[in-house]
Amino acid sequence: MKSSHMTPKALPSEQGPGEAREGLKGQEARLRKILLKYALLLGGCLLYLQAVLLTGLSLPCYFHLLTGLLCPGCGITRMLTALLQGDLATAWQANGAVLAALPLLLALIIYDEAQYVRARPAHVPDWLLWLLLAYFGVFGVVRNLV
Repeated sequence: MKSSHMTPKALPSEQGPGEAREGLKGQEARLRKILLKYALLLGGCLLYLQAVLLTGLSLPCYFHLLTGLLCPGCGITRMLTALLQGDLATAWQANGAVLAALPLLLALIIYDEAQYVRARPAHVPDWLLWLLLAYFGVFGVVRNLV
């Protein structure tokens, strides 16, 4: 009978020079792709926030329009424009939950992208995702009761 298991990939120290170069080229390509993605995203966000600051007009929250209630994301544009102006107090008033979670959310994004560059699967624990969902859900309820 033939063996059905696959041979594991060689460790970087066991790879030949050609294999290591190919791995680096792939990492560089993935890194360029990420940098382009975030440059475009940041540029678009800055243009949008500048337009909001100049005109006072922003995209409406359809949940709020339909229900009259604030969703967990209501106020993110005001929060970001306040942060852009260095006004932490106004940013906190606009959406304190997202502002408080921002360091964790940014860390998760950086972790996920670093794993992508290394061609490894990112594994965020399910309990953390459920915790974030509960956190924003509770915030969405409480902000409408207060």
